[in-house]
Amino acid sequence: MTSTGRLRGLSAVVPAYNEAGNIGRVVDALCAVLPVVAGHHEVIVVDDGSTDGTGAAVAGRPGVRVPGSETGRTKSLGSLRRRLQRPQGTR
Repeated sequence: MTSTGRLRGLSAVVPAYNEAGNIGRVVDALCAVLPVVAGHHEVIVVDDGSTDGTGAAVAGRPGVRVPGSETGRTKSLGSLRRRLQRPQGTR
């Protein structure tokens, strides 16, 4: 925690499957509160095989990552786990 009482960094991981109609509101709410709680923050939406465009609904938003969105699908669970465990500063 910093001297301002905020965390230095925080990642919110949101698992989602066929939630295109809801994911935007969830991400908006997180993006509103995370800056109050942490200096560096991000929202990671894990969409593994949705057929309704869940990942595409929020991909490209500032501060939001959708692993696998660049290929249109999420990689294996093990690969995704390794990507999520690596801190942003080491990429």
